[in-house]
Amino acid sequence: MADAYGMLTFDKSTDCEFDGLKLEKLINEFEWDNSGIRWKFDEESGYLWIERESFFGQPQYPTVYPRFTSLYRVEGDDGELRDVSPVDMREEDFEHICDGEDEICDLESLSKAFSPLIKNGWIEIACTANEKARYVYFESLRIYADGKALRRSIYSGPMTSPVDNFEEFSPQEMAV
Repeated sequence: MADAYGMLTFDKSTDCEFDGLKLEKLINEFEWDNSGIRWKFDEESGYLWIERESFFGQPQYPTVYPRFTSLYRVEGDDGELRDVSPVDMREEDFEHICDGEDEICDLESLSKAFSPLIKNGWIEIACTANEKARYVYFESLRIYADGKALRRSIYSGPMTSPVDNFEEFSPQEMAV
């Protein structure tokens, strides 16, 4: 069985200003690949980097279509399973998680989550990966301080259907 391995990067505009520690916390609430990578803000450079200790080798199936847990299944003291939303999780619940439901985060939700942390300019997360000689892909997600968000994905190779997707979210369009 082959897996797609690649890399995730973080970039920003030259005029970008953002709250790095809050961004680090928020970005780590999402799953950006299958290997469990974690991002770390470096105050000296002003960038977020993937922590080398958080994964083995390279990110597996990296993506800018991150997943988030929308529901946890937690085992109670009585052995019964109960569904708990992330906002209702107590500290002790995390030790008793049996399962969960994940969802892909849409572009509007990503914009609303990340743009308040950006004072000026934009941030971008991009990735690339390949699965041996079967296919390669590139994806990018750019979010601006004003809430505008862009996401693109390009896939190519003999073992996949060609993909060239682009989507845009603008908060001004929602106000009309």
